[in-house]
Amino acid sequence: MTPQRISLAPRPSGFPLLLSRLTGSSDARERRDPMARLVLIQAGDWQLQFAEKVTHQVAGSILLVPPAVSHQLVCEDSFSCTLIRFDPERLRMRKWDIAQTREFQEVFSGIGATGRCEQPADPRHLQVLPRHFDHAVALVGEMERELSERPPGWRDISMIHFQHLVVVISRHAGKDLRISDDATRRVAAAIRRIESTFCEKIDFRELAEMCGMSLRTFYRIFKQATGQTPQTYLKRVRVDHAAEALRSSDNTVTEIAFAVGFEDSNFFAREFRKIHEFAPSQYRRRWQD
Repeated sequence: MTPQRISLAPRPSGFPLLLSRLTGSSDARERRDPMARLVLIQAGDWQLQFAEKVTHQVAGSILLVPPAVSHQLVCEDSFSCTLIRFDPERLRMRKWDIAQTREFQEVFSGIGATGRCEQPADPRHLQVLPRHFDHAVALVGEMERELSERPPGWRDISMIHFQHLVVVISRHAGKDLRISDDATRRVAAAIRRIESTFCEKIDFRELAEMCGMSLRTFYRIFKQATGQTPQTYLKRVRVDHAAEALRSSDNTVTEIAFAVGFEDSNFFAREFRKIHEFAPSQYRRRWQD
C-alpha cells in the first residue's frame, strides 16, 4: 500500500510553500523533489533510505530533505506526518536575519538557503524537545488555516508562520537533544508529563517507575536525553512559562512564580536571572520598552 498524501490546503498557484499530510505504509518508489521538504513526524516509525544510508525516524522528530535528493520511504501502517514543501530561493531565505546565525547554518546549510554554489546536503534528522515540537506543529496549523481560507494577506502571514517555524527549529534542533534517539524515546513520557504538569508537585520517583527504570537509571537516561537533570529541566520549563506570563499578563511577579510551580518568589527570581540574565521585573520592563 502506497502512503496516501492528503492535501491540507488547496494548492496555491505558484506559491513557494505547500502543505500536505502523509499516512499509510511503505512506498517502494524512489522520489526526487525539486523543492526542499520539512517533515514533522507525528505518529509511527519510519526509515528514510538515500544513497546507501538508512536513517530511522520516530514520532516527535523532524526531517529536513534538501531539493533534488533521491530518497525512499519505508514506514509502518500507523505512520502519519505533516509535509512542508518549500522553495528556499523564492522564499529568499538567505536574506533572513536568522540565516546569518550559526544555529541556522548548522541546520539549514546545503538546502539552497545559504548560497547558490553550495553542495546539496544529505537529508537531516532533527531532534527537538517535545514542547518545541508541539510549538512547531501549532505553527503549521496556523499556516494551514491561512493557506486553506486565504483571507486578505494570507501569503504574507503564511510566510511569517513558516519563518517563525524555521527560527524555532534553528534555535532548538541539535541544541536541546545531543544524544541518541533511544534515550529520548525511553524518557519521552516523563518529559511530556513534566511539560504538561509543571505547575504541580512532581514526584521524580513516580516518573522513573512510569518509564520502567530505577531512579538512578532514570536520572542518567534523562540527562543523556536532555543534557539536564530532571530538576533542572523542570525549573527551566517553569521559568519559560513565567517569562511568557511576564510578557503577556499584568500579574505580579509573586503571583506568576506561584502559578508556574515555585513555592518561594525569591528562589524563583534567582533561577529566572540565571536563565534570562535579568530579574523578572527587569525582564518585564525591557520587554515592554
